[in-house]
Amino acid sequence: MLTLVAFEMKKFLNRKKNLVIILLFMSILFIFVGLNASIESQMKVSEISSIEDQIKSIENALIGIDDEIEKLPNNNDIVYIKKSYTEDMETLKKQKEAYKENDAFTYLKFKLKLDKKLLSDIQSQKVISGKDPEEIKMDIKINSILLKKKIQPIYDKVSMKGYNFIKIVLNSPLTLTMMIVVIMLSADIISSEIEFNTYKLLYTQPISKNSILFSKAIAVTIVVNVIIFSIITLFFFILGIKNGFGDLNYPTQFFVNGKLQFVTIGEYIVFELIMLLLVNTFICILSTFISIFCSNIGTSISITLIISVSLYMIINQGFISKIAPLIPITYIDISNILQGNMIKISQNINVFNGIKVLCISILMLLFTGIVFFQKECILKVKKDTSKI
Repeated sequence: MLTLVAFEMKKFLNRKKNLVIILLFMSILFIFVGLNASIESQMKVSEISSIEDQIKSIENALIGIDDEIEKLPNNNDIVYIKKSYTEDMETLKKQKEAYKENDAFTYLKFKLKLDKKLLSDIQSQKVISGKDPEEIKMDIKINSILLKKKIQPIYDKVSMKGYNFIKIVLNSPLTLTMMIVVIMLSADIISSEIEFNTYKLLYTQPISKNSILFSKAIAVTIVVNVIIFSIITLFFFILGIKNGFGDLNYPTQFFVNGKLQFVTIGEYIVFELIMLLLVNTFICILSTFISIFCSNIGTSISITLIISVSLYMIINQGFISKIAPLIPITYIDISNILQGNMIKISQNINVFNGIKVLCISILMLLFTGIVFFQKECILKVKKDTSKI
């Protein structure tokens, strides 16, 4: 079995098509890193101007409020608004100075003060804000943890620090891209034998058909996972050396037991990589299974892509929300699942259900594949014999 696996791995690595796909995937990651680094730079530059705009807006509002107070000196509501605006303006000025001096923790302290006050005013209906109260609550929780643990804040949706790169690289657009890459690498594992007529030699060897299928499935799964994980690790180290690795204790949103909570980015990454391993393995086994029935590489890749991408789109549109937790393709959206963004489709879509569904699906596909592979081998050998 080990000899067969090693032989299949060697064949996989010798295919020029696979090298091209790997290079294309790395190019996509380079673009992803470049775009996020550019957005992060813009966010850093715009932070000061955003605070200055808020200060100017309050200053203009205070001019109008002073005029109103002259007309209605006994109106307590207007007096309260002036006091509130004045306090906000002073806090913003201090926040601006802290940001300029790279004093992250003082900056956080003032940001927390403003967010708590804004949330209180929204809840008491003293102000109307475009900000979602739940989003403000989440910001308050994260920033409170950062301040308490003295963790340097980052723009966690775009930051290209090492650990944060691993966290955000498995967001929706890239997970779909990764699925397509895995399919293109693995979907020809058996159909290529038929297309190039090497199956005749393979099927007539004194080796059990189970061993042939298992060796191919194991080989493609190992190689694909090693490639994907190696590329991510390479980018992680390059970005870590260039931008810093970040803090392993950075708070990260995590959905478990029907509620959102915060775990460290280190714990988050562990679950993320477990899910990535299982998702890649499932896609490899699915591709191998479909490849059994296809007589050429193009058909095998096309059918696997159509089935997988179509299911992915249907699930994300919420058309089959009742059965979505039972479909392994649902769990391709790793980051959205871990952070609880998939609960809008179903409350049962979470990391632990994902692990169960993916493991069961992998085993079911393998055992079903064995049955069909043996039948396909017999049919092809009989067909070839009848031609003779």
